[in-house]
Amino acid sequence: IGLLYSALKWCGKLKAAGQFKYDGVTTSEGKLITYDAWAQKIKDNFEHCFYVPANESEFAKYDVNPKIVNRRGIYKDVYRGKKEYRDYQLRPNFPIAMCVAPELFDPKHALGALEQVDKYLLGPRGVATLDPSDHEYHPNYINSDDSDNYQTAKGRNYHSGPEWEWPRGFCLRAMLKFDLMRRETHEGRVEAFQQVTQRLHGVMQEIKESPWAGLT
Repeated sequence: IGLLYSALKWCGKLKAAGQFKYDGVTTSEGKLITYDAWAQKIKDNFEHCFYVPANESEFAKYDVNPKIVNRRGIYKDVYRGKKEYRDYQLRPNFPIAMCVAPELFDPKHALGALEQVDKYLLGPRGVATLDPSDHEYHPNYINSDDSDNYQTAKGRNYHSGPEWEWPRGFCLRAMLKFDLMRRETHEGRVEAFQQVTQRLHGVMQEIKESPWAGLT
């Protein structure tokens, strides 16, 4: 949804600049929805649909099913998926949306959610693809596993726990973006950059020590 919003805003800007001939999309009923109107609809509803409040007393303000909330103060991974509990899984996807569409996020909520990523998902080099407290968490990726375990056979769990390196950049970019918003002094902004640098040590060590001289 974050990527969709970003694309809609881009198309709207191209249209306004006379570089794109289309105004928007037409529904099956023949109604035109402009790119700007579509983007605004997403923005107006994003927090309500995706945010899971840190305080249980605020659940009623958002589209939340309290019975299946596992981790509070995060953003849902998906919205109204086929298996409802997966909406509430903590994964490193929402920081990507934060980078491409930061205006969708309440800054205070965003920082709190990123703290959860920092605490539970960030590893030495990568980012865990699933919350360790999730019942589907299987962190060891073994592609040659030919067992009868549906969750892990043939590496099926590649996005159910193992660390991936590429999302780390988005996580750190999002942390920096929203941390800088609250910093009012030069010293505070320097500290924000230092926090990101500290979280790059494992990556820099890997580049130096890996026989591939790079990141997998």
